[in-house]
Amino acid sequence: MPFHEIELVKRAEEEAFARIARAREEAGVRLERGRERAAASAAAERRHAEAEAAALVAAARAGAAEEAERIRAGAEKEATRIQRAAAGRLDDAVAFLVREVTGGVETGTDA
Repeated sequence: MPFHEIELVKRAEEEAFARIARAREEAGVRLERGRERAAASAAAERRHAEAEAAALVAAARAGAAEEAERIRAGAEKEATRIQRAAAGRLDDAVAFLVREVTGGVETGTDA
């Protein structure tokens, strides 16, 4: 092979190696950009999911608070009803006890 052809092959080889190096560098840059985009996308999805979960938790808490208030109000009504019923029966119970203890004799006091 003449010297001139050897030089052409060397230059072509150097150019090929330079192209390969540039291609590797460009591939590395593209790969890094892809990783950055994937990380950013994952972070955005995570933030979206966190916000959605927070909204669901808030809605569940609000629903639980409403249900707790309904239960409390119902229990309060039931307690009031029981107290009124017990108060009405208390006078009857006292009168019964007085009659039992006195043998039905009038004590002269209003019971």
